[in-house]
Amino acid sequence: MRAYNPRRTLIGFAVALLLVLGDVQSVSAKKGAKKNRNKATSQDREYWAKRTECEPIVQRDATCGTAIQKENCILKCVSDACYADVYGDDPLEDGEVDNVRGKSFRSCVKKEIKERDAKVAQVEAEMKTQKAVS
Repeated sequence: MRAYNPRRTLIGFAVALLLVLGDVQSVSAKKGAKKNRNKATSQDREYWAKRTECEPIVQRDATCGTAIQKENCILKCVSDACYADVYGDDPLEDGEVDNVRGKSFRSCVKKEIKERDAKVAQVEAEMKTQKAVS
């Protein structure tokens, strides 16, 4: 049996403490990164608000019968221009789930929203400068 060595015990304790602290830091770093990924932008919120606004309108529309037809109608309602760009002559078909085109559509709508907001900000800035000059 080995004799008690306080130095060896202290080194073992220090190594264990460093391992535990390293794990805690990596877990907290992962949580922080996850929070940033899940944060919705104002364009995301506006996209979903438009979509929510369009759903009851489409429900009342008799030309949008099946679930997939309703989805196509909702997408057109949200942005007719983006729908034409992304889906064009190839709309969603029954049972089709197209995540790639769905992501492209959402990106297009968010880009439209961003451009519209930039134009509004530019007009407001021009109006401020005109008031300051007057």
